[in-house]
Amino acid sequence: VASIASLDPSQLRERNAEGATAVHTAAACGNLACLIAVGQRAPGMLTVLDGQGRTALEIVGGGECCDYLERASEIEAQNRRSAEALREEELALVEETVERKVGVGRTPSSEASFDRSDSWATG
Repeated sequence: VASIASLDPSQLRERNAEGATAVHTAAACGNLACLIAVGQRAPGMLTVLDGQGRTALEIVGGGECCDYLERASEIEAQNRRSAEALREEELALVEETVERKVGVGRTPSSEASFDRSDSWATG
């Protein structure tokens, strides 16, 4: 477990010949401490698929590891939904800001009467 804490998160994404990550191995062994360490070190790894298309939750036998992985999966799903909602809110804010900036104080006649003396490119 101590060695997991010292690993770079990209190392925790490495796969063995069967396509399993450290999460899948820890789940198969029922090693809760390793699952927690990987989850803290590399968020999002708890729900990755192995070479056979299984998550660690589908591999784990039960008990505390199963409880932990179920809760972690729920939290990750909530985080994804929150991130998507935030992106939608940000997009709406940008669109609203652009509409206000483009629409405020501009009329066809004001654009047609551009004074060349206001331009920085006068020569």
